[in-house]
Amino acid sequence: MKYCHIYLHFGLIMKSQVYVNNYLWPTYIFIGASAILLLIAFALNQSRDLGEGLIPAKPGKRHASQFLQSPLGLSVRLLKNVFIAWAIGLLLLGASYGSVMGDMESFLKSNELFAQMGITDAERIRNNVIVYYGNCICSSYSNYDIKS
Repeated sequence: MKYCHIYLHFGLIMKSQVYVNNYLWPTYIFIGASAILLLIAFALNQSRDLGEGLIPAKPGKRHASQFLQSPLGLSVRLLKNVFIAWAIGLLLLGASYGSVMGDMESFLKSNELFAQMGITDAERIRNNVIVYYGNCICSSYSNYDIKS
């Protein structure tokens, strides 16, 4: 266990003692490990068929369901996990803002700096935050492109 930290990449970075002793042997280990991984990648690439992956595809159904034969159905099927991830993320974002926004009015009234700046309207700040994040979400969906 004493030398276990040498095998971890952060341990090797610390062993190089940058700006102190500037040891180069951890750098040589990184270069050697990269070369070995590169050789393994080339060997695995040579063993596969053209246009195929390393793991063979499972045989699927002979015909797609009626739902998948429409462009909308295919899009929903391909983006299902994206929609679920966004829903969970928005739920967590809403819960976090909901817990903070309730106390914002009392915070703004009690904070001397915000009072000097003239920021006392919690409802306006809440609406600005909601509009800002709504714009971020809409723009991220518009930038998402389905590659065929």
